[in-house]
Amino acid sequence: MKFILVGIVYVMMCAAAIGQLVINELDCDTPGIDDMEFLELLSDVPNFPLDGYVVVFFNGSENGGNSSYFTVDLDGYVTDVNGLLLIGSNSVSPVPQFLIPENTIQNGADAVA
Repeated sequence: MKFILVGIVYVMMCAAAIGQLVINELDCDTPGIDDMEFLELLSDVPNFPLDGYVVVFFNGSENGGNSSYFTVDLDGYVTDVNGLLLIGSNSVSPVPQFLIPENTIQNGADAVA
């Protein structure tokens, strides 16, 4: 009985861990003009399809009202063999899979979800 219970718990834990997507790195305030800003997403699964995922950037300033100022629809995108997807401008190296205009990501008390 204990063996079956341990097996069920193990399977549930493994199933919960597969396919998680996290914000791995964000650089929104580069020196000078913000031409090398980026957002890096990480999945624990290589070549993870991102259909149904949307990245939302929120304005957290007092006057911003915590409203969304930019969204990225990831339908049709897939992470690379390392489970990474890079969102950024042409100035970022390596070149991002999803390109955004320079100085798109706001500085300050903002949020990304």
